[in-house]
Amino acid sequence: MSKAVVHLALAPQRKEPNHRSELVNQLLFGEQVEILEQQENWSLVKNVHDNYQGWMQNSNLVVLNEKFPINWDAYKFCGEVNAMVTTEEGPMNLVIGSRLIDYGNNVFKINDWVYHSYCEIFEIDSKSFTDNLVRTAKMYLNAPYLWGGRSPFGIDCSGLTQMVFMLNGIQIPRDAVQQEELGKKIPLGKAEAGDLAFFQNDEGKIIHVGLIYERKWDELKIIHSTDSAGKVRLDFLDKKGVFNKEKNTHTHNLHSIKRILKDENS
Repeated sequence: MSKAVVHLALAPQRKEPNHRSELVNQLLFGEQVEILEQQENWSLVKNVHDNYQGWMQNSNLVVLNEKFPINWDAYKFCGEVNAMVTTEEGPMNLVIGSRLIDYGNNVFKINDWVYHSYCEIFEIDSKSFTDNLVRTAKMYLNAPYLWGGRSPFGIDCSGLTQMVFMLNGIQIPRDAVQQEELGKKIPLGKAEAGDLAFFQNDEGKIIHVGLIYERKWDELKIIHSTDSAGKVRLDFLDKKGVFNKEKNTHTHNLHSIKRILKDENS
C-alpha cells in the first residue's frame, strides 16, 4: 500500500472522485495518507493521523519514495495563521497546523524536494494544558464556517476541536460523534475551560461540538464554529445549550460535556 504526503497548503477530500462532489474534509500540507484505490486523476485515501477516508486529486499528493527516508518524529507544526515557505518552484503559503516534515534549521524535505521555512513554529506554552487549548482555539476566532474545513480560512465545528487538540499533542477523531466517545463525562456545574461540549438534534443525535473557553463563577463561554453564524465565535453555555445573546435564543441543545486529559491520550 503506497503512502503519500499532501504538498499543497490545503487539499480537499471529497465524497466521490470529482470536483462537484461534497467536501468532506481538508488535509493540510505535510499530512500523510495511505492510498487505497487509484484512478487516472483521483485516489481514495485514508489519513494516517485519524483514519478518515475520502477522494483526493492525485496532483495534490506526492507518493513517498523509499530512497528518501523521512524521520517522522522530527516534524514541527507551522504556528502562524498564514505563513510562507519557498520551494524550487517559488513561494507558497501555509496555514497553522501544516506539518514541516523532517524539520531542522528552517529546512524540511519531501522526497528530494527541499523547502525553506519562514514561518514561526508552533510552541506549546509553559502554562497548563487547558490554557494552551484555549490559546490555540482563539487563533481561529472569526474564521469562516466551512463544512469539511480545517483551517483559519474555513473550518467546521469538529475540524476546530480536532485541530486545537492536535496542535497540543493529542490526536482526536474527525467527527463530533466520534469525539464524544472520548474522555470523561463532566456535569455542567463542574465544566471548565478546555472541556468539549457536545450538542444534539431533536432525535438525540450528536450534530455539533465546541470548546469551553472560560468559566467565570457560574457563567460559561464556548468557542465554536457554527453554520448559523457562519464563523467561529464566542457564545454562552447553560443547561439548555448554546445561548446567542445577540439573537436572544438558544441555537444548540446540550448533549454532554467531556474532558480529555493529556496524560490519558499522549
